[in-house]
Amino acid sequence: MKTLTQLYDEYEGDFIDGMINRFKFSGKQEVVFRKRFIKDNDGCLHQKLADNFTKHLIDKESQDATQIFKQTLAAICDKLEEIGCPSSKGAERWKNCRQWLREVMFLQWAKEQGLIKPKSIDECWQELKEKVAHQEGLTVEIPALLYLWL
Repeated sequence: MKTLTQLYDEYEGDFIDGMINRFKFSGKQEVVFRKRFIKDNDGCLHQKLADNFTKHLIDKESQDATQIFKQTLAAICDKLEEIGCPSSKGAERWKNCRQWLREVMFLQWAKEQGLIKPKSIDECWQELKEKVAHQEGLTVEIPALLYLWL
């Protein structure tokens, strides 16, 4: 079974596309969301990303692509916080949104896509037995009533 990180790596593009559709991002917001939140750009500065996508961000030559990138990213973060991302402040606010997208929203999306199957009762029971068995001196017995459900 693949880990959540492996699933994310495999389906990142589909997930990003899905979130763009879900949040109805278009134009500059779509460009900034896509470029800021893909893993390949985690270590990139806003300025570098803005410089690489200037033609998608500015309407007039006198505009500053980096400033537009930052303003658009702030609007994206506002929307994600309205939807349920824990709010945060400061220049690193987007990192909080990135974490929420990858840990919370990706899990939800992966379940919706059928990439993650719910555990069966047997699997849940086995997991519980293993957790409890690691505690010294405890034994686990399956209650007779549970057998009726199996």
